[in-house]
Amino acid sequence: KGVGEGERLLGVRDMWDEQDTWITALNNALVAKECFFCDVQYIVKDSKIVSVDESTGRAVENRRFGSNIHEALEAKEGVEIQKATQSMASTTYVKFFQMFEKLAGMTGTARTEARELWTQYKLGVVTIPPNKPNIRIDFPLCLYMTEHTKWKNTCYEIEWAHRKYRPVLVGTTSVEDSEHVSRMLKDMGIPHNLLNARPQYAAAEAIVVAQAGRLGAVTISTNMAGRGTDIMLGGNPLALAYDILERHLLPELSMGALPQGLALGVPLPELDLHPATKAALTQAAGLVRMEVRGALDADTAGMLVRKMIAFA
Repeated sequence: KGVGEGERLLGVRDMWDEQDTWITALNNALVAKECFFCDVQYIVKDSKIVSVDESTGRAVENRRFGSNIHEALEAKEGVEIQKATQSMASTTYVKFFQMFEKLAGMTGTARTEARELWTQYKLGVVTIPPNKPNIRIDFPLCLYMTEHTKWKNTCYEIEWAHRKYRPVLVGTTSVEDSEHVSRMLKDMGIPHNLLNARPQYAAAEAIVVAQAGRLGAVTISTNMAGRGTDIMLGGNPLALAYDILERHLLPELSMGALPQGLALGVPLPELDLHPATKAALTQAAGLVRMEVRGALDADTAGMLVRKMIAFA
């Protein structure tokens, strides 16, 4: 009955006709509609479909889904349908790595994949013990009957840690989940940073990750693969210094504050800067204004501003 209805709507006698095959296009349309979800497997950016890497949560430009699924998604979202790409050759990671005579690597998750590494590549796994005793407590998993209950209790846990000024890192499996948690935290009045595949958040990734370890910082991310290595407890001093310079120099120069998308979840005005530091930043701003008015040549102004900033 469904096939007959489809043939009637398409105006064809046989969807499996070799001269005019509709069944493939129909299957792709069903897969795009029922199996692929916006903000999960892909996002819409600049009127284009951009795939999201499942392991990292990052948007991957210029990578299209195969088997004409990408074109079906473009039709689903009502954007311009691009020409399909054709793979001339392909290989697997296993076959590619086996082409090398020597293989080695270091990762914090190799122990759980030791059997696969030996089976595929004949590589043994050696565990290097930590320099200091591990004091982390791994609590048992918590299972919830509903998704709403899970996120509600997650936010309560985040609030408890945030009130103790502990930096909190929340990993989600999709853009949609990360934004759902962000809305719940916003309603609870908990300042936080959001990091996912959307352009406005992805652009600030370096700044957000650099300060994710600050006291009381809350960071929500779509999968943390490849991001945790740059997180320092207490925050990154160099990135923090840059942020302080931008927040204090831009207003002094009447150029506006830092863009909202780059604002940190833990506001910096609470930081008590030394009076001498504030004075140095004010002098640096004054030198820049003098250079703009032509009262000071660029080379001299640049040298003095660098000295003031170094002092600050």
